[in-house]
Amino acid sequence: MRFLVAKGVFRASTDPNTRYGLTPASKWLVKEWRELSMAPMLLMQNDERSVAPWHRFNECVLHGGVAFERANGAEVWDYASAHPDFNHLFNSAMACNAKIVMKALLSKYHGFHGLNSLVDVGGGTGSAMAEMVRCYPSIRCINYDLPHVVATAPHHPGVEHQGGDMFKTVPPADAIFMKVSPTFSLNHTVPYRIESTFSP
Repeated sequence: MRFLVAKGVFRASTDPNTRYGLTPASKWLVKEWRELSMAPMLLMQNDERSVAPWHRFNECVLHGGVAFERANGAEVWDYASAHPDFNHLFNSAMACNAKIVMKALLSKYHGFHGLNSLVDVGGGTGSAMAEMVRCYPSIRCINYDLPHVVATAPHHPGVEHQGGDMFKTVPPADAIFMKVSPTFSLNHTVPYRIESTFSP
């Protein structure tokens, strides 16, 4: 705890016993009474299945391959599909991040006026589109992600969930919204093409 106090994560007072308290940094880790919390992200990043790939990184550098697959026996999306607990952990982490990013984005950027429809490609459980609908209730928002992801997505008023593969097709809309996750990577040996039927 003293190390975390020295780094500004917690504060300490000694009166007469040492007591620890939250700082602006550690308040992001509390989830019970805060709408915006990074606790799910911290839990996902420290889960053994997320940490294990870092221990296989040297193998990937020397011999190629994907660290997550080497550590867990499957590519991350297939692993999440087969392991509902990891799927929930991952989706919760992405949702907490989306809420924070969208609150900041929508408070400063006002370029969504005039859109009738918007599709969030790789939208997870729909948190980003839920925030979008709060600010722009007239926009038809589509949350598009893998079927096993949208199958667990909660109902968000004004958000339509659709499952599919973005490398095969994307639902038509006036605009595409896409946040790139630090876990997202393309295997450059696999050709891909995104097609859609957008009208100009």
